[in-house]
Order: sequence, then structure tokens, then C-alpha cells
Amino acid sequence: MELKRLLICLILWVQIQGNNGCFEEERLALLQFKASLESDEYGSKFPILLSWNDEPENNCCEWERVSCNSTVAHVIHLSLDNIWNYNETEYNLDQNIYDLKVSSFQHFKELRSLHLSLNNFGGFVDKEGILVLYLNSPYL
Repeated sequence: MELKRLLICLILWVQIQGNNGCFEEERLALLQFKASLESDEYGSKFPILLSWNDEPENNCCEWERVSCNSTVAHVIHLSLDNIWNYNETEYNLDQNIYDLKVSSFQHFKELRSLHLSLNNFGGFVDKEGILVLYLNSPYL
């Protein structure tokens, strides 16, 4: 009976306190991913992912293109398709290939959905644990 009361109190406390934001490891991984795109000569010309900034009080679960589990605040969905808002006539498939590293997504333990199309990404994505990996584009 005592354990039951303790669990009820814990659940109530968590609900009252709410979620204080995303996990620091995931927030830093998102910022590192953005920085890797901006460090490229082409990528630095266009502002991308403006809500992704390094303010300490900034909750990455509220950033554009990021969805988190409402209970534990792990990133579960990244919608990173067409980051630069290209239209198909702006593509030059011989240039602007960004090398996508597996390590870009290893910090997201609960990631279930990843959309990467229309970015000219090259490289390999380890899809272990990801339920939806959207790569449906000749411009991946």
C-alpha cells in the first residue's frame, strides 16, 4: 500500500512539475547538426532552423521540425526535409552534397521518425530503432 501511495505521489509530482525541456545531450546534438550544415560555404549563405539556438533556457522540444515524447521529452521525430526550402529548379546535383554522418543521430535514443529528403545529403544513416525513415527524393 505504501508503494502505491509513493507511485501516485511521484506521478502527481511529475505532472505538476511538467517537462523542463529536452535532454541536454539531444539539444547539443541538434545544435551540432545545424552547425555542420552552416559551416559549409553554401550552407552559410542561407539562414536555417532559426529557432535552434544555444540559449540555456531554450527547450529543443519547441524548436521547428522537432517533436518530443510528451512524457519524457526525448526527441522522437525530426522533420529535416528541404531545410533550405529549395524548389526543384534550384538543385544542382553535382554540387552541395553534404556528408551526413551516422554520428549525427546516435544521441537520439528514442528517435522513431526521420525525414531527410530534398537536401542533397550524402552518406549513411543507421536506421536501427527508427520506424519511419523518409528518404523519398532523388535529391537526398
